This record gives sequence, C-alpha cells and structure tokens, in this order.
Amino acid sequence: LQYRVKEYYEFLWNEHRCLDGDPTPFLNELSPSLKAEVDLFLKRGLILQSNLFIEAPPQFVRDVSAMLEIVFYLRGDYIVREGEQGNSMFFISKGTLRVCIRGTYIKDMQEGNCFGEIAILRESSRRSASVYAHTHSTLYVLSRSSVHNLAAVPPGILEKAIENHYSHASPMGRRSSLVFGRKKSLDEFRRDSSS
Repeated sequence: LQYRVKEYYEFLWNEHRCLDGDPTPFLNELSPSLKAEVDLFLKRGLILQSNLFIEAPPQFVRDVSAMLEIVFYLRGDYIVREGEQGNSMFFISKGTLRVCIRGTYIKDMQEGNCFGEIAILRESSRRSASVYAHTHSTLYVLSRSSVHNLAAVPPGILEKAIENHYSHASPMGRRSSLVFGRKKSLDEFRRDSSS
C-alpha cells in the first residue's frame, strides 16, 4: 500500500507537475471568463471526439467542459466493473485502458477515446464491461447529474446526440459498442428510457 501511494504521487509529479491532483492551479487566479475559455481550450478536443457531443451547440460543449472533473488511475486500477451501476462517462486524456467482458480481453482504449455514454443518459444503466488502467492514466469524468443539470440543454439535444452516436458506427444505422457489449438502436433507447 505504501508503495502504491508513493507511485501515485510520483505519477502526479512526473506527468502533471503537481501533488494535489490539480494540474492547472493557475486557472483559479484568472477571471471567470478567461478561466472558462482556458478550461474549454484544454478539454474541447476530448469532448468533441465523442460521437455523443460532436454536433452539440458551442454553449453546451462549454457547459460540459466546466462539469468535467479530472481523475488519475494507476496501472491496474479499475475505473468501472462489469455489472455495477453506472452514473458517469469518462474521457481518456492520457494512458491506455483495457476493456474486458466476463474476464475476456476485448480491446484497449487510448487518449481521445471515451466510454460510458449510456450511463449519463439512463438511470438504470449497468456496466456491461470492466475497464481498468493498463498504464498510469489521466481521465476526465462527467456525471449523469451534471449533464441533467446543465442550464443550456436545448430540448432534444441529448436525444439527437444519441441518434448521432448510434448512426455513425455502421452502415445499418446501428452501433455495436464493445464497451457496452450489445447493440442498441435509438428506438430501443427511447423505449427503455420512457419506462
């Protein structure tokens, strides 16, 4: 345990030059407007790499950026476990994550990938895969409550984002997500979320 704690702080220092988990402490010294601009600059690319948010209005992306919280994982740490209740999605800023379903390796995810989209949209979402850090990793997490509390969510924006998310993955208009381990269409999602 002592070695893991030491390893954690070494990772924070070597990768982010911080020990308190805040790699951008200068943001707190900026005016609110400038702070929001810099924060958006740092996170916008990650957000827009998700099919879920690629066509979202700029104000929505700005609001999502402000809601993202940075988290750090050491090699071997689990980010999510198969079967547990999901309430957040993750954006990979640095590192490699490994996806397993029922103990079987499925794929690796790296910088720019995201996962857990359905967990921020559905109350009864269970993780259908385990994801753990294959290398020391830096992620941003977005919680379901943050998304649903966004003031700038125009009516239908999340539904449109889901439709976009599922229609981009295959010619048949269905997305096969290895992280979720199943196929779902927009119609199925609508039916599930209305019940």
